[in-house]
Amino acid sequence: CGENFTIGAIAWSRIRAGVRLTIGEVHCEVSMPALPCSQNAQWFLGGDFNLMHHEQGPVSRWYATVLNGGEVRPGDKVVLEP
Repeated sequence: CGENFTIGAIAWSRIRAGVRLTIGEVHCEVSMPALPCSQNAQWFLGGDFNLMHHEQGPVSRWYATVLNGGEVRPGDKVVLEP
């Protein structure tokens, strides 16, 4: 679906604009949800791409700005900063 990272260890209800994440060595700030579009319909049973909507679905996509770059590896710890 075009994501750069897939994170499964954080409840989506805790993600909102302005929160910061540390993923491996990378520090980033979440800016806004990436709204789903019909081009993603092919990845969903019955074409219901709204399952990725941040207000409706079990998963979502968000834009984030990298504040400090670094390496990220599969299995790296993800920390939601207060």
